[in-house]
Amino acid sequence: DQLLSSISLSLIIFLLIAIPLHFIYGVWKRADLSTEAKVMWMIFFVVAPVFSIIIYLAFGYKKQSNR
Repeated sequence: DQLLSSISLSLIIFLLIAIPLHFIYGVWKRADLSTEAKVMWMIFFVVAPVFSIIIYLAFGYKKQSNR
């Protein structure tokens, strides 16, 4: 029971770190954003990760095209 709780907590912590890093990487790779816009998105991801991801998905996300 304690092992399952520990694994669940580890998974939650991993996701809280991995998901914002994924979005930060995606913003950094975007060529259509200025450096200032990239920095602002990254600060927003660090300050309010859950809220910023929702906002980014609603307004800032552009799906990568397959080449």
